Amino acid sequence: MLFIMTGCGGGARAWSGTYRGKLDIVKPAGMEESVFTSLSFVRLTIKPDGTFYLISMSVPMEGTGQFSSQSANLNIETIMGQPIKMLGEADRLALKPIELRRINEKTLEARSPKIGQGEWLRLVLDLSESL
Repeated sequence: MLFIMTGCGGGARAWSGTYRGKLDIVKPAGMEESVFTSLSFVRLTIKPDGTFYLISMSVPMEGTGQFSSQSANLNIETIMGQPIKMLGEADRLALKPIELRRINEKTLEARSPKIGQGEWLRLVLDLSESL
């Protein structure tokens, strides 16, 4: 998961938008399709002020990021609306930043132990949503 950092407005503006992707996970036997779809769905919204809202495996997370032209680190500050300081020490120590890398102006990739077992996940800008 992540450490807490401060967002950088200028850099964040270039990344702002809502991105969507799907985790490459195997559907467990007997799981309803609607539940599986929800678990595999990833949605990341980056706001111009450097804050973000992420849903991965149906778990909402919020925080701030540091942004450069081609990469960024997102730092989770809350999980399911609870500050990470409410987590146990082992869970807090396991938090790592979510790494982002820009592929093009509409596509980025994200990597974190919290998203897709640490593999790069492609997320595409959803132009139907505006901030």
